[in-house]
Amino acid sequence: MCSADPPCTATCSPIYYYGTSVTLTATPSADSPLSTFTGWSNGCTGTGTCTLSMTQARSVTATFTKVVYALSLTKTSLGGGRGTITAASVGGTNTCDTGCSTQSWIYDPNTVVTLTATPDASNQSVFTGWGSGACSGVVGDCTVTMNAAKSVSATFEAPQVLTVLVTGRGTGGVSGGGISCPGTCSVTLKYGTSVRLVAEWPAGSTFAGWSSGSCGLSSVCDVTMSSPVDLIATFNPPSAVVSFSKVAANGDRKSTRLNSSH
Repeated sequence: MCSADPPCTATCSPIYYYGTSVTLTATPSADSPLSTFTGWSNGCTGTGTCTLSMTQARSVTATFTKVVYALSLTKTSLGGGRGTITAASVGGTNTCDTGCSTQSWIYDPNTVVTLTATPDASNQSVFTGWGSGACSGVVGDCTVTMNAAKSVSATFEAPQVLTVLVTGRGTGGVSGGGISCPGTCSVTLKYGTSVRLVAEWPAGSTFAGWSSGSCGLSSVCDVTMSSPVDLIATFNPPSAVVSFSKVAANGDRKSTRLNSSH
């Protein structure tokens, strides 16, 4: 509403005597408290009062904008974790599905929004919690009152598979983190789990190393399950000594010993 004499609530064309000074004040209507005055155009500028000298016909436009607030969502995926966030309010339900990582929804002031996180069961994802923003520290569903622009973040993670292959012509095995290979050579572990794998072999066999360059020839290999891990442990058989003799034409005999693997 524009405060003048008389007041104007829509399109008005009051008549004034030549030279009259008219001061216009823009005020959101009492029946529209969710509006805000955003400025004058044509005969006036800015957002304060507008004073006109009626030495000619004048035209002024006052613009009012409905107040709304944005609720911004960010999803974080760890290890391929996926999930859906639903935002339910009296106006309906908005959804950020497994394929979306960021989303923004617009709400009227004081709208109450309930956010629900649902992990994707197809890859055993889990919802690990709300992060920074309006839902920080909340366990389970999060209720947000839109009395200002708000942001929320949610994290989903997926378990990771650890697989060990024991190979070579020797005898040996690997254990640790649920692995007991040969036997149990593959396990599914929580994202970020630290695992210590230990290679063991009987007397006579030798350990030739891991396929992971960081573990090399050490009997112990430490891994962190931030992605799927595949490791090969190679064991060699015991060495055997082979001796043979070579007789020269002059009758001299020369013996040679070679180490050989079975």
